[in-house]
Amino acid sequence: MPPESILVVDDDPGTCETLSDILELQGYAVHSALTGEAAEAIVRSQRIDAALLDLRLPDRSGLDVLRFMKDQAPETEVILVSGYATLTSAIEAMRYGAFGYVQKPVNVEEVLSGLKRALERQRMARELRQANAENLERLQELELLLETARVVSSRLELTEVLQTLAEQMVRQMQVTLCHISVLNGDQSQLCVRAIYPVRQVPWHVALGDRIPLVLSPTYKRVVEGMEVEPIRRGDSLRPLTSAEEALLLPADANSAFLVPMVVKEKVVGVVTLLEARDWARSPFTPRKVNLCRAMASGAAIAIENALLFEQRERTHLATLAALASALDARERETQAHSRRVQEYSLRLAKEMGVPEADRRHLATGALLHDVGKIGVRDAILLKCGELSEEEWAEMKKHPLIGYRMLKRLDHLQGERAIVLAHHERWDGSGYPQGLAGRSIPLPARIFAVADTIDAITSDRPYRKRRGFQEAREEIARCAGTQFDPEVVAAFLRVPIEEWEEIQWRATGS
Repeated sequence: MPPESILVVDDDPGTCETLSDILELQGYAVHSALTGEAAEAIVRSQRIDAALLDLRLPDRSGLDVLRFMKDQAPETEVILVSGYATLTSAIEAMRYGAFGYVQKPVNVEEVLSGLKRALERQRMARELRQANAENLERLQELELLLETARVVSSRLELTEVLQTLAEQMVRQMQVTLCHISVLNGDQSQLCVRAIYPVRQVPWHVALGDRIPLVLSPTYKRVVEGMEVEPIRRGDSLRPLTSAEEALLLPADANSAFLVPMVVKEKVVGVVTLLEARDWARSPFTPRKVNLCRAMASGAAIAIENALLFEQRERTHLATLAALASALDARERETQAHSRRVQEYSLRLAKEMGVPEADRRHLATGALLHDVGKIGVRDAILLKCGELSEEEWAEMKKHPLIGYRMLKRLDHLQGERAIVLAHHERWDGSGYPQGLAGRSIPLPARIFAVADTIDAITSDRPYRKRRGFQEAREEIARCAGTQFDPEVVAAFLRVPIEEWEEIQWRATGS
């Protein structure tokens, strides 16, 4: 550790030299100045821990030099030395930040004791600042980990969760780019699921990119060894082949840091941090590495949660789809009805520019739209003749029955709206709620047209199916009464040949 640096400022060369000699014998590094200008020049160019400053200097007041020192280097402790001290000047010196005051002729013991106390206060202040900085850093890290936990436990889709975590990684680790890749089922390749910032995509990293582990021994080591892996361009200790360097350090990247995402002692993916600047400008300290690991673990938990959720969702959907198929089989004249209306609904939604996420809800809702008919008696459901008023009242309960069946399945919230509202009419004369116009959810308005397309173009016991041209005419006639005019317009824009192709694809007839 270098010796503490002391500046002696006095217009008397003899005093200056004597104090300097004494302080050097005490092990200090000493600088001296006879004028205020010379003292200020030293403060600008050197780190000064403490100063002995004469109150009277030939070119300016010692108080002016004191103010300069505290402005330039606030941590420097200053002891004023003067034979002309007054109470006013002492108070003013303390107000400007002086540590103490020593009267001339100086008492060596008093000077050394004052310096010792001043330097001790400086050390304590430095340690306190460092401790505060470390505590602040720990607090920020804790807040970040809490935010990571909040994101992971949210109901956002996996892509959104990983995108948020990639952004947090870039900001906290102070790197240029982060991409998060998920390991596939047989652990043979990684798939890029999130990138931040997106503006750096010209680095030849894109969402959906696949990284076969057979092409990257480095990624393979990370996945199999569950350890972080630092990489630097031109590193002679860990040389890369040109192919792997192009994969790991694209474009302007000079270094990379690979962090495995581990949950339950199993790697589910890898976080890749890329840095364009020289590694030494922002090195990965042990604390950063540990924080990286913690955040990567959060991402791993998000992936595991998503996989479990998707598995549960697939099981639920498979069960409900089986119910829908059983219902189609139960109503002989409507076999494959659910599949056809699903395809018709998706084509209408695409024509109307409905977002993909909403189309997924529509696809499932169309498949399950009549699931409530499970609760309707066969005598009513399979009756060939006209229903009585009481029978019709029971039949009209099936949307509400279906809604209640799906009510506890949170991930089917969008689908429930279709099941409940698919018999509502644009003019408000439908059931079960009598909704009208745009108060009917858009997916249900789309489905109502799709359901009618299939009703007209499919065989029934009491009539033969009609063609799509007749369906066009009938549905156009009911625009603004039974159907949303915008959905009808979308239906009419699609060529008949395409509707016929969809029907054939869904049923083979």
